[in-house]
Amino acid sequence: AEDGVDVPVAVRAGRPTTLALAELDGGGAATYRFYLTGTSAADVELDDLPPLADVRVLAVGTLGLVMQPIASTVDAAVAGIGDDALVFVDPNCRPGTIGDDAAYRALLDRLFARADVVKVSGDDLAYLDPSSPAIDVARAIQALGARIVLFTDGAHAVRVVHADGDLTVAVPKVDVVDTVGAGDSFGGAFLAFWDAAGRGRHDLD
Repeated sequence: AEDGVDVPVAVRAGRPTTLALAELDGGGAATYRFYLTGTSAADVELDDLPPLADVRVLAVGTLGLVMQPIASTVDAAVAGIGDDALVFVDPNCRPGTIGDDAAYRALLDRLFARADVVKVSGDDLAYLDPSSPAIDVARAIQALGARIVLFTDGAHAVRVVHADGDLTVAVPKVDVVDTVGAGDSFGGAFLAFWDAAGRGRHDLD
């Protein structure tokens, strides 16, 4: 509330809170364990969403793409969003949470086809196609319809993949203490900058 964050889709489900436990290695990289079954986060139906007609940016991803009924809700929301809304997808693939791999991949293909910006990590790309170089997998995602793909890879440069080629953006060297939330911070910062600059979906062309 202090930061001006509204929670219009908060639904009292009467179930335990969904839990994610992060364990850090010596380099600050995290591995996760999730407690999902019978928890509250999945209980978002399409009727629970506020009107989407005036939405400028819709960001979706992670557990919202694997838990039900929220995964179907996300699918329907993205399919029905207006033509002027910027859709941002961060799959943030967590293989241990994916029960039906074929259904999950089919959902991703639909989301990527409507997405304007897809943010993926090296781990995401390795899961989606472990037999191909990561940059080729990122290019294949862009070819499905996304205007740009932001490929982050830890301490390595960020690759921005678009229809006319790739752009490489160097990242500063930092002492890594904790990587939890790094991808979300990257994606959120991009969207905040883009929106604050008065840019929208069609400025990505």
